[in-house]
Amino acid sequence: GPGSTKKFFVETDLLDYRLKNKILGLLDTGYTDESGIRELVQKSEEILKDTDMMKERTIIQKFFEEIAKNSLAVYGQKETEEAINIGKAREIILAEEIPWIVIKLYCEKCDKDFEIILKTEQEKEEFKSNCPDCQGNRTEIIEEIDYLDYMLEKANVIGAKLTIISSDTQEGEQFFKGFGGIGA
Repeated sequence: GPGSTKKFFVETDLLDYRLKNKILGLLDTGYTDESGIRELVQKSEEILKDTDMMKERTIIQKFFEEIAKNSLAVYGQKETEEAINIGKAREIILAEEIPWIVIKLYCEKCDKDFEIILKTEQEKEEFKSNCPDCQGNRTEIIEEIDYLDYMLEKANVIGAKLTIISSDTQEGEQFFKGFGGIGA
């Protein structure tokens, strides 16, 4: 809040010394509810510029600007993976809340490798390891990984940076809910 209680609290011995060392600064806010926390985050950008939260916020704001300009950003699974496959993604942004699983299969009959992305619990329960091309059942599951790890592998192949975004911030939540949590 706007009062001086916080300064008194920090300057006296009321606060444990281990916590005192972690205080980066004191800022006044006009509100004491959730909007006060947002105001505090905005006012503390300079103090917090090296924290992960501020880095994530900057990345998402830049992404939103590029989307608004309709220029250097894509979003959605198909569009993002397409940008990666043609090597046009410099930075891949994913929401940490994406619960998808990627199954890597090998079909003996076709002599091909396949990747199947399972997005829902129902898809995971109903998954059968048949070949997507020949529908044969002579397939072998090579690997089962989280979608985030799968995208990290793809990013490494093209030399792109992968950034995982939390939805704990307003921007992160907007990215997850409004853009599906996938962009580049």
